[in-house]
Amino acid sequence: MDVTTIIHFVVEFAYIIGVFSVSLIWVIFIGRQSLINIICGIYIATLLFANFSFLNTLVKELQKPLIIAGVKIGIFVIMTILLTIIFKKLMPREYDENKFEGFGKKILLSLAFTIIFTAVSLTILPVSDFANPSTFLLETFADKDLFFWWLVIPLSILFFAG
Repeated sequence: MDVTTIIHFVVEFAYIIGVFSVSLIWVIFIGRQSLINIICGIYIATLLFANFSFLNTLVKELQKPLIIAGVKIGIFVIMTILLTIIFKKLMPREYDENKFEGFGKKILLSLAFTIIFTAVSLTILPVSDFANPSTFLLETFADKDLFFWWLVIPLSILFFAG
């Protein structure tokens, strides 16, 4: 395996590696329950965002596609933050564990977050207006027919690792 192949591989998977790394650092230092709350917030925000009837009314006056994409992503982020706060109030308190205790579950939760975040960002949100995701990511996660299964996999992981 030469250096060019390794660099191409890293560039191709930089998005997934970045999301997974950030979520793993988050779950190690902040806790498992906080990442579970974020995942649940993303699920409900996805449902609300997909059925938000005033979205087109809010962005119809805007002219530039980047601004429209930014407003849509901003609305989704606000929904996710508010719903995460609600889940934080509803869910039981944090697990009492050390940073590296239950590390396997933390890796699984980071994987669940990576899957849901990547699937939602490439399918529902206009992320491609800001960045050019790799062909592999678009073929794998942005397929509307597979979106349901990309939503089921993190739920299954939450069932077993949550």
